Amino acid sequence: MKNWIIFLSLIIGGCASNQQEDVSVTPYQYSQSEADTLYKYLKLVDSTYVFTLSKEEALQKGISERGFQELEECISNVNQGIREAIEDGVTQFSLSDPQEFYKKKKENKK
Repeated sequence: MKNWIIFLSLIIGGCASNQQEDVSVTPYQYSQSEADTLYKYLKLVDSTYVFTLSKEEALQKGISERGFQELEECISNVNQGIREAIEDGVTQFSLSDPQEFYKKKKENKK
């Protein structure tokens, strides 16, 4: 059976949406501070990625409006892909847990 790997870098580094591709639109480039905040508040819950901050809270923590919008779209697309894989009978998943990444990064700073 296929082993699906969903990399969190698709979310943080930008991901393709299901919309028509427009080569003139480049994915948003998150600053290191924004990426750290994203990892801190992005959780894996029952094979679904969830960002635990509201838009207002994210903006207060330094995430730009465009960055927040792209994050929402990417999370939606990744979660849709996970749901479709499950519906297609895929049973083996290897999903990156953003909290594990955040903990390791935090430990490495010490």
